[in-house]
Amino acid sequence: MVFSVGGNGRSYVIILEAGPLADMSQSKLYFARISTKAGFCRVRVPFSSFRPVNPEDPMLDPFLVHTLTIRFEPRRQKPVDGEARLEKFPVN
Repeated sequence: MVFSVGGNGRSYVIILEAGPLADMSQSKLYFARISTKAGFCRVRVPFSSFRPVNPEDPMLDPFLVHTLTIRFEPRRQKPVDGEARLEKFPVN
């Protein structure tokens, strides 16, 4: 997967949900972390870099992906020069 993004030098998490569309209860979640740089950039994320959220789940089958989410997780992030420090808050 290749993303063209307006980056800010911070890290994000890409979450894929995969499973049969006929039975959404069988869906499994997979994640990969990406880093951006300031300005527009392209980020390449191979399907092989996605890991299951539940370690007992099988590796990702890219043909079963039906949902993509991009999430910013401010924890463990260094403040960007000139910005005030971000307050930590729990991520659900």
